[in-house]
Amino acid sequence: MGIRVRIKPWQIAVLVAPIAAIVVFLLMAASQQIRTWGLNWVWAVVIFVLLGWRWLVVHWTRPALAQSAALVAEVNAELEAKSQLSLAAGDAGDVGELIEAELAQLLQVAAEDPPIWEDWPTFWQRALSLVTLVSQAYHQR
Repeated sequence: MGIRVRIKPWQIAVLVAPIAAIVVFLLMAASQQIRTWGLNWVWAVVIFVLLGWRWLVVHWTRPALAQSAALVAEVNAELEAKSQLSLAAGDAGDVGELIEAELAQLLQVAAEDPPIWEDWPTFWQRALSLVTLVSQAYHQR
């Protein structure tokens, strides 16, 4: 456990300002010296290096992006097929009505149960039967 100190945004700015000033000064001095030496072509090299780096990142990540797009398309197709099957098998309202009827029956049986804190196994058995009921209603086998 360590001590946490909350730093306000203006305090962060004060702490970062000297470092940023030094970096900006060094970049300006280097730019001036490059201009003095007549080596302005160095900036073209820097730009080409950055463009090459960008091309490599795009080239290396393209297969992963294509794979994830294919996976998303596959999952969407499966969901569409399942929704078509559920619509063909019966209306979603029928499943809801079935669950409501079974839940009402389960509540009538559970009304005679002792309080939860006195009989945990019965409570967990009722919860298990409720989860089983809902899962069987949506995935009939």
